[in-house]
Amino acid sequence: MRKILTTYLAQASRGDGVVAPHIRALYETLTSRELTPALLNALAADYGAPDAPLAGLDAAALAERGYRLAVPRITVAAR
Repeated sequence: MRKILTTYLAQASRGDGVVAPHIRALYETLTSRELTPALLNALAADYGAPDAPLAGLDAAALAERGYRLAVPRITVAAR
């Protein structure tokens, strides 16, 4: 999400103000909808795909597309 926002702002602030169409579409999606885990999952899963849907997908819909649910294991070093 941060990359989309910073890229949009960087491109929009250039002299010509031209923003790449895929960045503009992602920016408009992020700023015009409620950000839910399903929407963020769908955007991340399909980022860069030429026909990426910008509608949110729930875990079941992602599983149907072949994606697996991963639970990160985070280890913090003791000090």
